[in-house]
Amino acid sequence: MNILKILSLATLAAAACTAGAEEEKKFSYDDFKYTICVGNGDYSKEIQERILKVIKDGYSINGQCINEGMFAAVVRRTGSPEFISELLKNGADPDLIGKNGMTARMVAVSSRKTEIAAPLLSGNFDPGARNKKGDTLLMMAFDNEDREIARRILQTVIPAGVVNEKGADGNSVLMRIAKGIISYDESVVQRLAALGADFNQISADGLPLIQESLLRKGTVRYDGKSFENYVKNGADINLANSSGENILHFMSHYVNFLEF
Repeated sequence: MNILKILSLATLAAAACTAGAEEEKKFSYDDFKYTICVGNGDYSKEIQERILKVIKDGYSINGQCINEGMFAAVVRRTGSPEFISELLKNGADPDLIGKNGMTARMVAVSSRKTEIAAPLLSGNFDPGARNKKGDTLLMMAFDNEDREIARRILQTVIPAGVVNEKGADGNSVLMRIAKGIISYDESVVQRLAALGADFNQISADGLPLIQESLLRKGTVRYDGKSFENYVKNGADINLANSSGENILHFMSHYVNFLEF
């Protein structure tokens, strides 16, 4: 083998080593973080595989982007529940709180990402975890009218204290249903009753739940089905509001009272 050929082979070998080193350098931790945090579109299958590879090699997904946790950023961007499941298996923390006060689990629930939320709601979690606004995970699901996510949460073991927790507006999930903020669903009300919901709680406006259930847009509207269901679950029609008025006195303030 002549000297020129030897030098040529050595040059090629050196170039290959350099190329390999550059390939490794291309996905530094800063590159990894940038890939996860920047942009709004979903990650390609190739990028998903690359992210999983470097996590398995030692990079952590439990860091912070500018305003949110890195795992929360992935949840916000991706449409792949399988990718989320793989990240969870490799140490992703769904309860890591970002600078915006949101966890990855909260992002999935509040974004109405039903399929993405599924693996995040399959294990043990705290349905009473609150965002910066003061609403619980359960409230976030109902506020978005995502009944499938809400039902998933309701099927977990929820302490009565969490069911009766009040959110940013000073009302519980059940009170929000009674007020019409959340649409009425008998199966949901029955599940809340089974979990220990208080049907004689007082709203942020000083009205018992049974009185709130009659009031819609400044007028009294009677819905026999929901009213009877509240009473069946323990709502006291004689319970006074913060002004000392029972249900008849309360109703007498409204012009449509005689048409009730």
